[in-house]
Amino acid sequence: MIKREELSNPNSCMSRAKDDEMIFVLLGRDAAAPHAIREWVRERIRLGKNAWSDGQIIEALTCANKIEQSLSDTEANYNPFEPPETTTQQTDRIGRMIRENVDKKMAVERQKAEEPTR
Repeated sequence: MIKREELSNPNSCMSRAKDDEMIFVLLGRDAAAPHAIREWVRERIRLGKNAWSDGQIIEALTCANKIEQSLSDTEANYNPFEPPETTTQQTDRIGRMIRENVDKKMAVERQKAEEPTR
């Protein structure tokens, strides 16, 4: 999201925020932003608030990728604790998480359906 577009769009997240609502902004020059955005996506999906195909999720991941591309390789990819993950690895990992979540939900639904009604 570009600042001027976000502020001028009456349907943007920023415009829809309540006057007394807390907000948090990540800047495109922040090397931590892509990771923070992807973790937000992961949590939204885990909580069942969004699906992988939702426009909000696609927009967030596109934003993370654009920020990452705009940063220098050393800023965006440096992690002292583990080797950097490629976009393909991230996509595969998130896809596995989604499948696991769906499988768990389906198992719960099957279990509920098999329970005798009282």
